[in-house]
Amino acid sequence: MTIILQNEALTLGVEPKHGGQVSLFKMGGFDVFRPQKATDALSALDSGSFVLLPFSNRIKQGFFEFDGKRYQLPINWQGDENAIHGNGWYSAWEVEKQTETSCELRYEHDGSWWPWPFVARLTYSLEGRSLKMAAEVRNIAEECMPVGIGFHPYFLANADTTMQFNARSAYLPFESHSALALGQAVESRLNFSRTKPVKSSELIDHNYDGWDGIAHLKNCGAKFDVLIKADENMRHAMVYSPPSEGFVCFEPTTHSAGAFNLENGCDHGVRRLDPAQVFTAGFSIELTDRK
Repeated sequence: MTIILQNEALTLGVEPKHGGQVSLFKMGGFDVFRPQKATDALSALDSGSFVLLPFSNRIKQGFFEFDGKRYQLPINWQGDENAIHGNGWYSAWEVEKQTETSCELRYEHDGSWWPWPFVARLTYSLEGRSLKMAAEVRNIAEECMPVGIGFHPYFLANADTTMQFNARSAYLPFESHSALALGQAVESRLNFSRTKPVKSSELIDHNYDGWDGIAHLKNCGAKFDVLIKADENMRHAMVYSPPSEGFVCFEPTTHSAGAFNLENGCDHGVRRLDPAQVFTAGFSIELTDRK
């Protein structure tokens, strides 16, 4: 059953049984996120936003090493040869708390697909013209586990939508060895330190390291300007902007894309979570009328 959160400005639809995904996000009756496609499956990949945990982006062919042990994850989406976005996005969540403007969801993993059991919580809240999203993961295994968190919102975008944010480097997932140093490539199509259109004839599907936690989208869905603010644990981001689609994804994450396949993954944001330890991350989306 869809949860509807609402205040004087915003409306949010959440689907607990379908990965805790956002099925609609509106201000003044107008869509901010891509609305959920009308299908029985309610796939998160067709939604307005979904959570990424216990890792974001991809683990190459599902294989990684941690603390000297090798792990093989089953491939969890037929459209990719890699393990993708963790397992929270297609799992059923339970509603723990709900008010008119907020809800808290809970998901407990038994250690089957991901080798360590954990308990996750996902929170949505509306405050004025801001949507806040936060997630936490608690390690309930008897040994240390690696973890990461991210969010995957689909902002409506068109040829007039612009974006601005500051980051240190950009690269395709699994290609950190060829990272583009943005400070030395001001004119690159991947550099958004200066405000410019986000939709172009070329695909953007890149990881950004050294993000400062703030991003601006102007003319989102032809109606709104968007200010994104992430907490201190989210200093990486993915940008996904396919030329033929009417959206752009700006995905705050706690680790680099492909970090679980790097020897120094912890230097790229992978967190070591001891038994009973909790890791949290979140961000806010503030809306203003288009100027």
